Amino acid sequence: MATLTVLIVLAGLWWSWSAQRSDSVAGFLAELPGGLALPDGLLDGALTDPPRRAADGSRLPPAGLEESPTRLLPVVTPSVFGDQYAFVSPSQDALRPYGWSPCRPVHYVVDVTGAPADFQDSVRVAVAEISAATGLLFVDDGAVIEAASPAREPHQPAVYGDRWAPVLIRFTDDVAVPGLAGDTVGQAGGSAMTGPSGLTHYVSGTVYLDVELLALPGLGGVPAYLPVLRHELAHLVGLDHVDDPAQIMFPTTGFVTTFQAGDLTGLSLAGQAECAPDL
Repeated sequence: MATLTVLIVLAGLWWSWSAQRSDSVAGFLAELPGGLALPDGLLDGALTDPPRRAADGSRLPPAGLEESPTRLLPVVTPSVFGDQYAFVSPSQDALRPYGWSPCRPVHYVVDVTGAPADFQDSVRVAVAEISAATGLLFVDDGAVIEAASPAREPHQPAVYGDRWAPVLIRFTDDVAVPGLAGDTVGQAGGSAMTGPSGLTHYVSGTVYLDVELLALPGLGGVPAYLPVLRHELAHLVGLDHVDDPAQIMFPTTGFVTTFQAGDLTGLSLAGQAECAPDL
């Protein structure tokens, strides 16, 4: 199952207070007697907008980091169209769901703990496939050590700096991520945020694979975890399960190891969100 975390920004209140604060400081400075010197450091930060905060009071990174005025890669048109696709999120314009901004890169990191030696290479291949199908630009931020959590924070300034945390991809188990209990072998989802414009976009996320996949036999030389990785990456960008066993987004693993017509059509639409300069 794909997971979805929604953060709401009280944008109107914050921007109103910010503007009043800057005006009041500027007015104070304008009324000072000529030649009056203030102690060094007295007004440090006084003309800087306060940090953005979510509805729960948690800090948010500055808006628009790495955001381009236009999408970074062209819109993808599938060579073959299919109608067997579904989206995790509600649609914002009756055609496209909300998704990642195509005007900034999607950063990701890999924790290789418990993974096979070629896991990072397999992730790069699968991510490149997702990029080619969605028109989203992905950036590999390298290997990290970060514990799996079902409630991973999308903003971790102490770990990743004052930006949205990159997507975490790793193997784990149902002790760390209870959603992997039973027959579930993967879990992924994007953390979503609604900005001042009223549009909702994914800003961070996770892709977790069950370590039990490593004990399963592959199919036709394809490791058992690779189709699951593709399936979960599709969840990450917004696709949901479908009832067609011929698609990789069918909820049960079978003989499909890569994306089919319905999957590719859905991935193309998932990559056509608006830009998100306010996030």
